Amino acid sequence: PFDIGLISSSFQGIFANTFGIGLVQDTKLFGVTALGIIYSLISMLMSFFVLRKHSPVWQTWLFFVLGFFIFNIAIFNGGVRHLGMGFVMFAALIELSDIKIDWREVTTYMVLLLLVPPVIHNVRGVAEELNMPYSNAQKAGLYIKEAIPQNVPVVAINKFETAPVGAYADRAFYELPSGESFTYFKWLEKVYIPTESELRLFAQFKKVGGLVIVSPTLLDTNRFPNVQLGKTFDQKSMKRENYYIYTLVAK
Repeated sequence: PFDIGLISSSFQGIFANTFGIGLVQDTKLFGVTALGIIYSLISMLMSFFVLRKHSPVWQTWLFFVLGFFIFNIAIFNGGVRHLGMGFVMFAALIELSDIKIDWREVTTYMVLLLLVPPVIHNVRGVAEELNMPYSNAQKAGLYIKEAIPQNVPVVAINKFETAPVGAYADRAFYELPSGESFTYFKWLEKVYIPTESELRLFAQFKKVGGLVIVSPTLLDTNRFPNVQLGKTFDQKSMKRENYYIYTLVAK
């Protein structure tokens, strides 16, 4: 609990990630920064200045911050959703303090500086999610459906993660070492990563000049030195699923 890194992370999280989300990088992911600490000090002073005229209110805010700080360093140093409760609390305290909008008062501008950035960040987040594809599996599957002939086998490196691609491609994929096709998966089965020689042997067995490989990750070039990356589907998506389509010529 007394580690300086944890203490500074908690302090920055409570203030910079509450009032400066979108302006300051996420403390949980990127750690403590000089900008984050400075922003935290400024926003802390501003928050108490805004509530200064109502003793019960600013004292409530003080105990909330202290309690949150102790919880963060002793129990759970949470992320932005956890830290965002500070935004909710501060907004409630502003309501309880009965602050009125008065453009002649500096308090009004401080409230805007504290509360507007998180609102803007959330609006941007919702807009981004509305335009973000749910999964890259659809684009990868439709590409295979339109571009890969039916007689060319598609081998899945990891059938657990590539089964959605097969569903969108509307065709069965193959798995090794069994060489059997599948359109579903069973969670209790183990993942088998074939070698390049096994893939070539499978192509010869299917009597084709080559085959297509779909993988949820980039293939190791040491393990698969002769495969050619044909198409990449790794744009940002809600499910954060990436797919890579390779070709391998049978020799």
